[in-house]
Amino acid sequence: MIVTPDDVFKVDNVPVREKAYHVLKEAIIKNKLNTNNELREQELADLMGISRTPVREAMRKLEADGLIYRNKSNRPFITKLSYENASNIYKVRSKLEGLAAGQAAENISNSDIEELESFMEKASEYINKGDIDKFDEVGRLFHETILYYSTNEVCSNIINKLADHINRYRWISMTKDEKRPGQALKEHFEIVQHMKNRDMKSADEAMVKHILNAGDLILESLSEIF
Repeated sequence: MIVTPDDVFKVDNVPVREKAYHVLKEAIIKNKLNTNNELREQELADLMGISRTPVREAMRKLEADGLIYRNKSNRPFITKLSYENASNIYKVRSKLEGLAAGQAAENISNSDIEELESFMEKASEYINKGDIDKFDEVGRLFHETILYYSTNEVCSNIINKLADHINRYRWISMTKDEKRPGQALKEHFEIVQHMKNRDMKSADEAMVKHILNAGDLILESLSEIF
């Protein structure tokens, strides 16, 4: 299950530091904080209605994740996006997730297929409602589930280490072009159809195409900046 900031703050038994971590991470992923501004603990604490201590702990975790860095004066900033980084991440991601999709096609059961189809139905509903946040959450879950069905732990571990950085760039592709969510959903349907047919090669190729299409949109956007 994907945990969103709103969901986190509704859970009473989750420590405040974990809530702060999830909220700040989502804010970074969805580009809701200015990357040019220093991250100030007190300002962030005030925004979330909590004390500075959990914010400080959350920022340390985000620094370990590579989403925050410190400048020469030891002041914290959000790690900047870059064209080269995006290009490399999406080349690697396409190969790994393509492999995972192919292996999932070999392992997947009919009930597993139904689960993926239920995600796509929800995604379609969110597109019709114009709710890109929810669409993005279901999209993440779709990809995570295929990784799980691949039973390839090595592939999953590598992707998981890159996940936060991937999701920052994924968000660009979802918001850059209003047609992209619908196109992405069509590509998801194509991937699942190949899985239904137990066609490993075509599932692999469809996933690679899907990831690279998103990557091209991201690179187009970044080329306007860098």
